[in-house]
Formats: sequence, structure tokens, C-alpha cells
Amino acid sequence: MRPLHLTLQAFGPFAATEQVDFTRLGEQAFVLIHGPTGAGKTTLLDAICFALYGDTSGGERSAQAMRSANAAPALRTEVTLEFSLGAQRWRVVRSPVQERPKQRGEGWVTEPAKAQLDLHDGNDWISKASQPARVSDAVRDLLGFDSAQFRQVIVLPQGRFRELLTASSQARQAILERLFRTELYRRVEELLKAEAAVIRRDAERITIQRDEALRQVGVESAQALAEGIEALQAELQALQGQEQGARATLAAAQAALGAGEQVAARLRERQQAQAAHAALLARQPAMEHERARLHAAQRAARVRPALQAWQAAQRDQAASAVALTQSGEQAARAAQQATQAAAALQAEKARAEARQSAQRRVSQLADMLPRAQQLGAQLAALQAAEARQVAAATARERAAAQLATRQADAVGAESALAQGQLAAAQAQATALQLAALQERARQLDRHQQAVRALDAANAQAANAAAAEQQALRQREQCRAALAEAEAAWRAGQAARLAASLAAGDACPVCGSTAHPAPAQHVAAPLSDQALEQARHAALEAESHAVRCTGQHQAAQAAIAQARERLDELAQALGEVGDESARKLKAEITGLEAALAEGRQAAASLAQREAAIVSCRTALAAADAASRDATAGAEAAAQALAHCRGEWQANSAQVPEDSRDPVALGEALRQAQAMLAALEQALVAAQAAERQAAADAAGAQAGLVSAQQAQAQASNRLAEAESVLAQALAQQGFADVPAHAAACLGDDAMQALDATLRAFDTQLATAADWRERAEAAAQALDAPDLDGLRAARDASAAAVEALVRQQAERGRSRDTLLQCQLRLQQLDAQGRDIEARYAVLGRLAEVANGNNPRRMTFQRFVLATLLDEVLEAASARLLAMSRGRYVLQRVREQADQRSAGGLDIEVFDHDTGAARPANTLSGGEGFLASLSLALGLADVVQSRAGGIQLDTLFVDEGFGTLDPESLDFAIRTLLDLQQAGRLVGIISHVTELRERIDVRLEVRPGVGGSRVLLTGVATLA
Repeated sequence: MRPLHLTLQAFGPFAATEQVDFTRLGEQAFVLIHGPTGAGKTTLLDAICFALYGDTSGGERSAQAMRSANAAPALRTEVTLEFSLGAQRWRVVRSPVQERPKQRGEGWVTEPAKAQLDLHDGNDWISKASQPARVSDAVRDLLGFDSAQFRQVIVLPQGRFRELLTASSQARQAILERLFRTELYRRVEELLKAEAAVIRRDAERITIQRDEALRQVGVESAQALAEGIEALQAELQALQGQEQGARATLAAAQAALGAGEQVAARLRERQQAQAAHAALLARQPAMEHERARLHAAQRAARVRPALQAWQAAQRDQAASAVALTQSGEQAARAAQQATQAAAALQAEKARAEARQSAQRRVSQLADMLPRAQQLGAQLAALQAAEARQVAAATARERAAAQLATRQADAVGAESALAQGQLAAAQAQATALQLAALQERARQLDRHQQAVRALDAANAQAANAAAAEQQALRQREQCRAALAEAEAAWRAGQAARLAASLAAGDACPVCGSTAHPAPAQHVAAPLSDQALEQARHAALEAESHAVRCTGQHQAAQAAIAQARERLDELAQALGEVGDESARKLKAEITGLEAALAEGRQAAASLAQREAAIVSCRTALAAADAASRDATAGAEAAAQALAHCRGEWQANSAQVPEDSRDPVALGEALRQAQAMLAALEQALVAAQAAERQAAADAAGAQAGLVSAQQAQAQASNRLAEAESVLAQALAQQGFADVPAHAAACLGDDAMQALDATLRAFDTQLATAADWRERAEAAAQALDAPDLDGLRAARDASAAAVEALVRQQAERGRSRDTLLQCQLRLQQLDAQGRDIEARYAVLGRLAEVANGNNPRRMTFQRFVLATLLDEVLEAASARLLAMSRGRYVLQRVREQADQRSAGGLDIEVFDHDTGAARPANTLSGGEGFLASLSLALGLADVVQSRAGGIQLDTLFVDEGFGTLDPESLDFAIRTLLDLQQAGRLVGIISHVTELRERIDVRLEVRPGVGGSRVLLTGVATLA
């Protein structure tokens, strides 16, 4: 990971927006970040950590607390970081939870934390994650480590650079896992462990299945199972022999029972045949009675044609009598109707005068109707002319009124246009007056702002003066403390030298062999570190005093500038009192209202001009319409006078009661209807008289025909009675009722005949069956069937019991055989599982830490990688410590209960012994931590699949080094440029500014800190 661009906005001491372009470094990848204390050097690292993970580089300050106190309220706190990861270019933007002013109204609103991660595809940014938690997870996956590990590998925070060196074995394992991506070896461990667990479960399963199989068959061992199978097999052979004897006995019993059942069947058949024949003989008398009924019905059937003829003759004689009666009544009615029709015809002939009068009336009305119709058309034309004359007069009056209205509208529009033009001219003058007053109002606002700026400058100057005095007092105190510390340190050094002096030996300071007044022993000499702290405090106090003096001078200059600006505004304004401001505001308000009205009127000028054009057009149209209406009214009056003259001349020639064509036409239709009715009545009477005469003649002829038909029917009845009497006598019937009692229907006769024939057949068959059955059963005795069946059932039960016993023993034997086969299969599987576990089980135990060194497979791999890292780190540490220290891995584990293999110790060549890394001094620990970080980066990048560590930031720590160690450290870091790695150092050490050309200076200011990149001007 290599940073490209960093943008800070309202973050920490950076109150505005500040950008750092790391791409300007080019090949010069070694940069010093320096500046006064509190300027914001560490904040740059905080911003990088915050953008990536949402927390700060030290992990102690919350992200929300990083908002700049000097930032504008509306400016959001936000950090944007663009970085490269191999060939990819990423951008992350993040902002914390913060308060901002409401966009509407007063008060504040809490804005939630936001984050966005984008990838550049060569053309544009593509979103990959949003929301803070998801962005942090995505960054963790990209870089390969979390925030805490990032601070141990990429950023060495102030006061915490020893964390990776002194971390626990577990913490160091987590870092190395992510850096070298050794999760494959962990998965191998888990896979081996899972495979071994599966094998153990399979073995347990086989044991359980074996015990369960033996339990289900009720035996305790495989030997007992084999003995049970042999016993059941012997028992089965004995039962098979018994079954053969029982089946022979059963066959004999079944043969005896079959013979007995045949004899019993013949005896039952004889008994059934005798019973059936006797039953039919009992029914024979009834059948003979039915046979007599059938013969009588057959004789009656032969009489039936004569009977039917006699019945038909009776019906014909009755029908002819009824027809004779009806014909007589009809002839009487027809004669009466003929008489009435003749009388009606005579009456109609007597109305001839009325018909002639009606004919004359129709002729008169028909002659007068055309003249009445002509007069009616003239009257309609007259009425239409009157209506047109009234409509034309009304249109003329309406057109005149419309013309007057349009004339008034035109006058009003011209007046409105004149008023709008006047208002527009007044608005221009008002606008000029308003602009002058508004400019004076702005000057008044600037004057008030200048007053407030002067007050603020005075307050800031007072604070700066107090801070300056405090800083000067602090500087004097630090100077005095430094003088005391130097004196105490010199006294301690002198006492230490005096303690090593011997008589006759040269003094290491002055070279004299005489020591007249050696320094006295100091109980608690001042250490070099305490002296350095006192010097550092004095330097900081001096710097702080200089800054406070500069701030006080800047505040005084700001006061002078503000007072000068205020004087210029007061001279330009003249009177600047509150009363003048109120009057000015009131005048501006009045002029603004007047200007709004004038502008509104001016805006309507175009509309008013268009209204005038429209009014003039409408006036011309109304004038033309008025002239047309007047001409139309005059033409309608002339047409009305002409129509009225024609109608009056024609009306004099027609009677007044015949002038209405509608009434005259109705009278003509009534007269024609009366004439038609009289003529129709005459024609109808003539037709009725003719029809009545014809009907009377026809009725008389029908009466004669009915009398003849009645006489013929009487003759046919007498003949039918004679034929019927002869037929009854021939068939032996006394009269018709006797014949009716013997009659049967055809279906009944056929059914009775079939019944008699069936009975005769059944009786003959039963007699034959009885004879045959008696012959078959002759000399046979009844057998003991119950005894025979009991013997047969007993034999069958014995066979069934033996078969059942064999089936039960067979099932028991098969169950034991299946269990034996199952045990053999389980034994084979168990041997295979034991062979597999002998390899995989032991391998899983060793890979998961069950070994003398208590090291898992992954930890073993990590230990090997750590050895490479320590070897690379020791090469640098040995040079920077002048051949004294190397880093090595602890080989022996002191506590066998815990996992080891990743602990680090330092080997001291001066003592020839190894000791824990946390026993190093501050400077030594810094060199060891720096060497470890650089060695880790070298090994990680040399391994395929490792994470790219292109960047290293070190926050302080160089002040703990002596000049020679500092020189070694700087040369080591300068060598990293050959690999293209970016190294950033935060330090106050003066020698670093002299040795490192590329510097990122953080400058504090009243409006917030600023960042200045120097030493790369030619690359910008």
C-alpha cells in the first residue's frame, strides 16, 4: 500500500481543506515530516488511519474528537485518501459523527458517520463499498491486516513503536498470518483434524453398530452367536423328519373323508329328488283349474269379432241420432237469419237520399281546399317575414350596444397605457435612488463588521499578550531548570571521573597527574536522559515563547489594520448612528415597495399595448356588424310589407270560415268517411242477405241427409245383434256377461299357456330325476362325516404345527446368520478405519500442536517465516548497533502448557547471552523495532502471495539515539529508496532536517495549520 493523495478537511488542527500530494515525491521516497509541537504532524498519520479504518494512529483519540475547533460550522470534517495497491488505484472517503447547523432555521443537527470506497478502472471511479463498517471490512481484506496490525507494521506511532517487537506470541501470529497469507496451512490443520474426527466417529459408529447387532439377537459374543446357529440347524433337521410322517397321515384322512362325502352326496340327491316330485304333484290340481280357464278364454276369443261389430253398430246408431238433432236446430237458425238479412237490406236501400247528400258535401269541400291551402301558405310566409323583421331589429340594437362597448374599451385601454408608461418612468428613477441607499446600507454593514473585527482583534491581542507573558515566564523557568540540570549533570560526571582517579594517573580531562581537589561523590547524579529532557523542555519553551511573541505581534498588526479600515468607512459614511441606520432602512423598504409596484406596471406595458390593438380590432368589427344589422332590418321590413299586401288581396276571395286549410282538410276527410260508411253499409247488407239465403238452403239439405243416415244405422244394428246371438250360442255362452267373464287379454292368455307348459315339463323332469336318484342310492348307508372331518383336521393341525415350528426356527437361524454376516462386514470396516487412523490421526495430532514443541503446522510455517524476518532485521540491527545486537526466535518453550514458537529475544554479543527484547533501552528498542519493521517488509515482499508493504511511517523515537546510532539509522532508511519504498519520519531532531532534503513541513496558524512540501520543486 502506497499513499498517493491525502485531503484533510476540518480535521484536527487543519481548520480548512489541506491536500498532500505524495506523487510529487517521485523517486525521492524518503521524507521528513517536521514542525512545531501541536502543529499537526501526527495528525497526518491519524488522517491516514482514520480514512482506512475509522480510528487514529495511536488508537487513543476518537474519530469524533478529531474535528477542528477552528473550522467553520458549515464545513464538514472529512478525510480522502487515494492509494495504490500493486497496479490498482483506490480511493477511500470517510467522515465521523459530527454536529452541523440546520439548513433551515436555527439549531444543530447530528450528521451520522459516512464512508465510501472506490476503485479506478482507468476511466472513472467505481463504487466497491459504502457505510463505515463495510468500508473498514473491505480495507481489511485489501491490505491484509486490521487497524491495530496496521499500526504495528506500516505506522509506528509515537511512544508505541516497540509493540511489534514486544508483542505476545499470539498477537505476532495474527500479524504474520495476514501478512504472509498462511491461512492455507491453518486450513490444512483444520482439514486433518476434521478427517481424524471423522475416522474416530466412524470407529465409534462401528463399535456401536456391532454391540447393537449382538443386542438385537440376544447374544453377548460372536462365539455365542455361532453356537446358536448350530443348535437351530440341528433342530430344523429333526422337525423335517416329523413333518414327512404327519403329511402321510393327513393324506389317508383326506382320502377317507372324500369317499364319505361322495356317499352322503348321493343320499342327499335322492332325498332332494323325491321332495321336488312331491311338491310338483301337490300343485297339479291348481294347474288343471288354470288349464280350464285357458280353454274358456280361447272360446271367448272366437266370439270377439261379432261382439266388436255389434258394439260398433250401437255407436253408429247413437251418433246418427245426435247428428239428426243438430241438423234440425241448424236449419231453424239459418231460416231465421235469412229473414233478418232481407229486412236489413230493405232498410239500407231506403237511405239513398242520405248517400247523395254526402256525395255533394264531399265535392264542395274538395273544390275549396286548393284555394285555402294557397291562402295558408301566404299566411305562413307573412308570419315568417314578421319574425325575420323582429330578429333583424333585435340584431341591429345588439350591434349598436356592442359598438358602444368596444368604443369604451378602446378609450380605457389607451388610458391604462398612458398610466403604465408614466409608472415605468417613475420606476427607473426609484431604482436609481434605491441603489444609492443600498450601497450606503452595505457600507454601514461593513462598518459594523469592522467594529466587531476591531473588538475581536483587541480581545485576541489581550489573550496573545497574556500567553506571551506566560510563555516568557515558562521560558525563564525552563532556562533556570536547564542551568541547574547542566550543573548537576556536570557535578555527577565530575564525581564519576573523580571516583576513577588514582594517584599518579593522568586525569582524562586535563591530563594532570596531580589531583589536589577531586570532586565529591554525588548521591543521585543526574542521568543523560534527564539532562536531555531538560534541554528538550527548554527548547520547547523557547519555541513556544517565540510563537507567542509572533502571535502577539500579529494580533497588534491586526488591530492596526482593523482600526484603519474602520476609520476609512467612518469617513466615507459621515453619520453612522443607530437613528441614521433606522431611517435608512425605512427609506429602503419604502423605495423597494414603490419599485416593485413600478416594475409590475412596467412589466404590463406590453400587455396594455396588445390590449389597445385588440380593442381597436374589436371596434372595427363591431362597427361593420352594426352597419350589416341596419341593412338587414330595412330589407326585412320591406319583405314584410310585400307579404302582407298579397295575403290581404287573396283573403277577400275566400269565406272567412274556409280560410284555414287545416280545418277545411279535416272537414273533407270527415265527409268522405261518412260517404264511404253509407256505401259500405249498403254493400254489406246485400252480401249478408245473399249469404243468409245460401246458409238456409244448405241447412235444409243437411237435415234430409241426417234423417237418411239415422235409418241406415238402425238397420245395421239389427243385423249385428242377430250375428252376435248366433256366435254366443255356437261357443256355449248364454249371454254377453257370461262371455265377458270368460275373456282374457292376449298377454294373459300367452302367459297362462307358458306357465302350464313349464309345469308339465318340470313334472316330467322331476319324475325322471327321482327314478335315477333312487337307483344310484340303492343299498347305501349314511357315513360318519363328523368323525372323518375331525380325523382330517387333527392330521392337518399336526402338519401345520410342524411347519410353523420349522419357520420359526428358520427365521431365528436366518436372523443369526444375517447378524453374523453384519459382524464380519463391520470387522472388515474396522480394520480399514484402524489403518487409516494410524496415518491421518497421528498426522492430525502433530499438525494441531500435539508434539514436544507444542507447535501447530501453521505456527511452524510462521516460525520459519519469522526466522527469515529476524535474519533480515538482524542484518540491519547489527550494523546500527555497531555489531552488538541480533534478533532471534526463542527456541525453547518455558511453559509447555501454552503454544510457543513465535517469541523474540535479542542476543547480545557483548555478553554472549540472549535476553528478552523488552530489556532493551529506549534507543536500542527503537533501533530493534525499526529493523524488525524493515526486515518484515523485505521478507513479505520477497514472497509470492505476500502483502505489498510499500510504505513505512515512524513517529518520533529518533531523539533517543546517539549521533552515531542516528547516522546508522538514517543511512539504513536512505537505502530503502533503492527499493522504491516510501518512508516518512516525524521528528524534531535537527540533524534529520540537515540530512533529509525532502521535507513535509506542518506550519501552525491562527486559521489552522498548513502543509508545505519542500525539496521537490523540480518534480512539481
